[in-house]
Amino acid sequence: MNYKSFAIYTTLTAGILLQGCEKSKFLDTAPLNAITAASVFSKPELAKANLLTIYGLMPQYLGRGGGIIFDMNTRDAAHSFGGLLTGNLRGNNYNAGAGSMEYNLGGQWAINFENIRQANTFLAGVEGSSFDEPVKKGFRSEGRFLRAAFYLELYSFYRGVPIITTPQSLQDSAAYKVTRNTAAETIQFIVNEFEEASADLPVQWKGEDKGRAEKGASLAMEVRALLYKASLTNDQAAYQQAAAVAQRVLDLNTYSLYPDYGKMFFDKSDNNREFIVAYNTEPRQINGAPDWALVNAPESGGAWGGGMPSQNLVDQFEMTDGKLPAVSPLYDPQDPYKNRDPRFEASIYHQGSTFKGVPLQFYVGGKDYIVGGNQSTGYYIKKAIDETIANYYEYGVTSQHFLQPILRYADLLLMYAEALNETGKTDDAAIYVNQVRARPGVNMPALPTGLNEKEMREKIRHERQIELNFEEMRYHDIRRWNIAKEVSEGPLYGAKITRNGDGSFTYGTQLIETRTFEQKYTLLPIPQEEINKNPNIEQNDGF
Repeated sequence: MNYKSFAIYTTLTAGILLQGCEKSKFLDTAPLNAITAASVFSKPELAKANLLTIYGLMPQYLGRGGGIIFDMNTRDAAHSFGGLLTGNLRGNNYNAGAGSMEYNLGGQWAINFENIRQANTFLAGVEGSSFDEPVKKGFRSEGRFLRAAFYLELYSFYRGVPIITTPQSLQDSAAYKVTRNTAAETIQFIVNEFEEASADLPVQWKGEDKGRAEKGASLAMEVRALLYKASLTNDQAAYQQAAAVAQRVLDLNTYSLYPDYGKMFFDKSDNNREFIVAYNTEPRQINGAPDWALVNAPESGGAWGGGMPSQNLVDQFEMTDGKLPAVSPLYDPQDPYKNRDPRFEASIYHQGSTFKGVPLQFYVGGKDYIVGGNQSTGYYIKKAIDETIANYYEYGVTSQHFLQPILRYADLLLMYAEALNETGKTDDAAIYVNQVRARPGVNMPALPTGLNEKEMREKIRHERQIELNFEEMRYHDIRRWNIAKEVSEGPLYGAKITRNGDGSFTYGTQLIETRTFEQKYTLLPIPQEEINKNPNIEQNDGF
């Protein structure tokens, strides 16, 4: 495995935020230049600074692996991410070879084991320190939370992985000859870690400690892990446990839905209680991946225009009467964006939208129709795009940054609903779906009453697709539900808009591409270079 040597960074710029706000003052510690690894655990404030570097390794769902971020509902422009990403991710042609996947997607194995090694080193340092037991207990719970989060990342992509809980010596090559634990062992380890970490985490951090892992963060991540376990094996006990843990988060009365779906990504004040776990991005490139705004803001507005939502996804946004466009009397095919779920306007630029006050032109021949030589779908991603940035190519020197969701309160409510429905409590499940739909500023109608378990399952899955669009959840959801092939294959459509001589528009659709999906792409392949280093690691099926 490609572990880097343990280091304490002299400049602490990590931006993890586990409940949206400005970067915590707890990061302001004594200078760290020339500090040795051994001396880090001589003082709690130095150990705390080291802990920050590990927080900074948390995943950034709006900053990696185009095809994953775009949730299988979007066509990525080849010029934005390069031919390999376009051909391999979008076309499900990736393999275990070097260069098959870009922007850290193919490197999740090495990246997360490196992160785990840092967490293990931190935990060992805390245990060997002379800190008071309450201080040790707090550090221990945060370190275990972070380690569990990295393991959940590995599980979501690979399932069973080696469980390593002690620092591995960089000089001991035999220490790396580990074998994979089973998927069942891996997910149970993750569940146990989140549960045990939650016991000693505070309900809410305030003041200079704002931004550290809270009890609700660990419990909510435990719910996510339990739903992986439950849905992959139809484990009724795991569904029941997930529902019980989700209720414990609600009982904390700590989190709430933000009243503006489009603006919540930019509000880092104490008023934003939506983000249970989030990454607070800094104005810089992260882990080698270009910034979300540079990649996805309109090309005509000075960015790349990389993410082009499909007509397939657009058609899944309901009308304000709660019905899909295909069956709603409110839908006008020649005024197709009127009377839509407000989350559509907050998530997708379309014909009739403006960017920085300038109308976008998605019609044939318009400035936004052709993107880098690719056939446009007629849409751009709008979610979490900041129009106040003056120059997206110089974003690294601006002061703007936003919250990248890892786990939002809306996600938790929908996971709770899923767990309830799968254990036969369908009417109770509707309560939490309807809470998400009734968010102030969204105000979508409640679900129809009297739905059976199968009908409610489809409603919950649809709600997750809409509420969490472009937040990476769709990629993982359709795999844990074992419906990836069903929903990923087939024609992908875009809008075809013609501007008439009188200035009006005629709306139609056009085939962009036809996608296929092989079952093996449910998981990522373990990079071949990792298997070459450790022959004890077995490759995932099909690779």
